[in-house]
Amino acid sequence: MSRTAPVQERPDPGLRYTAMVHRTRPGALLAVALLAVAGFVIISSLFSQGLLTVGWFVTGRPGELADYLAAGRAFETPLGMVATNLALGSTIAVAVGCLRLLGLGPRWLISVAGTVRLRWAVVCLLPAVIIFGVLGALGMGAGEAPSPYLWAFVVVIVLTVPTQAIAEELIFRGVLAQALGGIGGAVLGIVGPALVFALLHGSQDLWLFLNRFGFGIVAGVIVWCTGGLEAVMVAHVVNNLIAFGIAAFGPGVAAARTMATMSPTDALLGLAGYLVFGLVVVAIQRIRGPVAVTG
Repeated sequence: MSRTAPVQERPDPGLRYTAMVHRTRPGALLAVALLAVAGFVIISSLFSQGLLTVGWFVTGRPGELADYLAAGRAFETPLGMVATNLALGSTIAVAVGCLRLLGLGPRWLISVAGTVRLRWAVVCLLPAVIIFGVLGALGMGAGEAPSPYLWAFVVVIVLTVPTQAIAEELIFRGVLAQALGGIGGAVLGIVGPALVFALLHGSQDLWLFLNRFGFGIVAGVIVWCTGGLEAVMVAHVVNNLIAFGIAAFGPGVAAARTMATMSPTDALLGLAGYLVFGLVVVAIQRIRGPVAVTG
């Protein structure tokens, strides 16, 4: 993979989303998959640390830099959440670059149609709000005093969480799904990104891991069935907005950020919600039509 492949106007016709780069050699596909993961981790880490370091200087260098960075990464301050979400958002460039290495223009990251199917995304919004809203309500604990930064966090959540969620989908259900799908078909294109997605969330118990892995599996199946990322982008954005929004008014955004354990009941409830969302949007796609699932 010594040079970038020429960018195609469109992939071969009649292909599922996870098979659009099927003509690329497996070695090149694996290299791009590894590059996407490495770029996601390294660039997001350096970007967030750089923004937080600037914030430390601008605010008069309060305390030790290491403590300031740790508090920011834990979302104890609004600036920490801004830095992290903008850093994750910056990895959209990684996704675009990786797809170009595979010989496709960036518009093929979104769907087999080569564009955002906006009407389809809007259709997926209502079930996402209802299902993830119910999950959020069921998971709410006892009321607690909100953070002193409450309204700052609310603004940050609304403005930056969508970018973070969309970037993660472009990397995992986008580049990784296409690269690994080109190597091992739909199964690897679905399971591989889900596994990496769950593992990169860091320290977690088995039930929390299974919850995140299950989300990735359902998201991957949705992409395969609907031919694009719109539905899972909507689901990821809505889920994160609700989760962090509830946390901001309750136990705190830091508690949601640093969560490392989940009860079996909560994990299974979440998995059931993801599955219901997947079944609903796939059913709508089949009833509504036409939403192309192949190019």
